[in-house]
Amino acid sequence: MFGAYDAADGTDGALTGRMVPVSPPPLPRSVLVGAWAAILGPIVYVTTWAVAGALRDGYSPTRDAISELGELGASTAPAMTAAFVLFGLSALPFARVADRLPGAGRLLQVAIVVTGVATAGAGVFPCSAGCPGPGSSFTDNGHSVVATVGYIALMACPLLSGRAAIHAGARRYGWTSVALGAVGVLGMTAWVLGLAGDAYGGLLQRGFNTVADVWWVLAGVVLLTGSASVRNSSAAKDVERSTTYSTHSEHR
Repeated sequence: MFGAYDAADGTDGALTGRMVPVSPPPLPRSVLVGAWAAILGPIVYVTTWAVAGALRDGYSPTRDAISELGELGASTAPAMTAAFVLFGLSALPFARVADRLPGAGRLLQVAIVVTGVATAGAGVFPCSAGCPGPGSSFTDNGHSVVATVGYIALMACPLLSGRAAIHAGARRYGWTSVALGAVGVLGMTAWVLGLAGDAYGGLLQRGFNTVADVWWVLAGVVLLTGSASVRNSSAAKDVERSTTYSTHSEHR
């Protein structure tokens, strides 16, 4: 990106018209932390359930729910509980800077926070053996509530962000987000209705869960690279305005 004038002979760069690269201002620390939280939170979460599911005897990632890895008394419960809580915590710095995404506002930030709190709640309220659902115990009731709220909020995030981005003119990012959200909602609906059957319920859950998690990673990348693009553009415009003013002053 070019945005400043320079002169090799020491004269005023505004008069020579030579361009040199302008370094954009660095990203604020809060944006860096939020962006990397959006990227690393889902990666740690998905990696944990993938590895734990492969290592646990008698567990089938194709058949069994992710939450069963964190069920009471399970050998994989400590790792899965930590993954739930870490993902939930990662949502907080992400939500703080999510309004920097194209067209985004307070509603998206709220959806991200709700997703994080509910996901952490899945670790605070682990299900009992086999995750029998609500009505079985206090912790099963709590787990069912946070799982329901969390999944609704998780699917809302890419849809809210995508719609706002499209209206803001960031159509590629916007439509990609909408597509991820739509696929996630379809998958979640099929899972809730039991369309995959008992044999493939776990696989379907992992599918729509991961699709939604991809949006978090995408949003983190956009915060890192998209913000840099905006900063470059802003810096170039500032220098251009300054140079134009300087040139006019010299000609008066």
